[in-house]
Amino acid sequence: GDVPGAGTELRAALDGYGRIHDGRGEAWALTQLARARLAAGDAEPAVEELRGALARHREQEDARGEAWTLYHLGHALEERGDRDEAVRELGRARTMFSRMRDVYGLAGARHHSGRVTRDQLAARTGGLRNSGFARQLLVDARADYHRIGVAHGEAWTCLELAVVDAGNARVPQALGLCDEARELFASYGDLRGADWARFLRCTLLPHAVPGSPEPGTET
Repeated sequence: GDVPGAGTELRAALDGYGRIHDGRGEAWALTQLARARLAAGDAEPAVEELRGALARHREQEDARGEAWTLYHLGHALEERGDRDEAVRELGRARTMFSRMRDVYGLAGARHHSGRVTRDQLAARTGGLRNSGFARQLLVDARADYHRIGVAHGEAWTCLELAVVDAGNARVPQALGLCDEARELFASYGDLRGADWARFLRCTLLPHAVPGSPEPGTET
């Protein structure tokens, strides 16, 4: 949580890489500095810094660095309010991770692509009907996380899936996903995640009663 401290150490690393002419190391340091900027809430400069880092990774022909920088750029663009562009950059990251068979990176890119695509649809239409593509991305992300044993990724993806299912009148399925997420959070002692799973479940319970309005609809 020490963002200023991280920035200081990363700038020192950047200087060190510069002194030994390690271009690949410099590119990674630039990516991480931009991430620190984003963590501090400075989305606008983070976007520009990530684009600069992206160019450096390409100069070094570092596909993995390029893919992760695209992934973080997608986050920064979303934070800046540019969902359409965020979806595009996350899609590019997804393609690159798939080509290099980086399952962890692919899972993360699918997770965030699905989440941003879902939110993009909700902003445009006021609901989550016809969110099949977003749901499939999240389903695939969950399967990836499960396959490589990343419980926290699978748990948070279950919650994002629960939101989609609830918005498509599949409240029992959404409640089940909340329960699965809570169990996954408990498996590695994530109290904050478990609280979020309980909170979402509680907000959905009234809609599980036959004849109740769907989540997100006006009464």
